[in-house]
Amino acid sequence: MMKPETAESLLSLSKREKNPHKRMRLLAVSLFLQCHNRTQVASQLKVARASVNLWVSSYLGQGLAGLEDKPRLGKKPSLSNEQKRRLARYIEFKAQSDEGGRLTGADIQQYISS
Repeated sequence: MMKPETAESLLSLSKREKNPHKRMRLLAVSLFLQCHNRTQVASQLKVARASVNLWVSSYLGQGLAGLEDKPRLGKKPSLSNEQKRRLARYIEFKAQSDEGGRLTGADIQQYISS
């Protein structure tokens, strides 16, 4: 069984934490454990009460692991790493070409689609 953290130990962790988002989460939970209510914590840290609710609930349910950054989901890149390397070489080649003229977005789109 994992031992629960004290408000003081979380405050100490927050002071050593390099990630500012995680530092804020640690500080919020530390204040909550010092008998502040969630509204007071949100007001003191100038963050949304819903954020404090989420952080405290995550901590109570998962411990320190609940305060870790979650992977960010986003659109997958449309080009593979190899395609990006080839495109970079193409752009570099065109920039050093003696033919002159500018490389436009349309030129790049045409190269990608070919």
